[in-house]
Amino acid sequence: MNRDYDAYDVGLTWKPSRLGFTLGYGHAEDELVGLESDQFVGGVSWDFNEQARISLGGQYANRETLR
Repeated sequence: MNRDYDAYDVGLTWKPSRLGFTLGYGHAEDELVGLESDQFVGGVSWDFNEQARISLGGQYANRETLR
């Protein structure tokens, strides 16, 4: 098949102390199946010690058919 597929994602993580933050964005387009998608991700974490960490995150995804 001679169709285009493009995808990328970028992200940032910042951990100034025991508390950490992350943000991310991704995008994809697939002409073969006629799909386009965008995704946003965010999260926060807390290190109790070297062996234990708790994390909480959320994701939003939007997918559309192009045909």
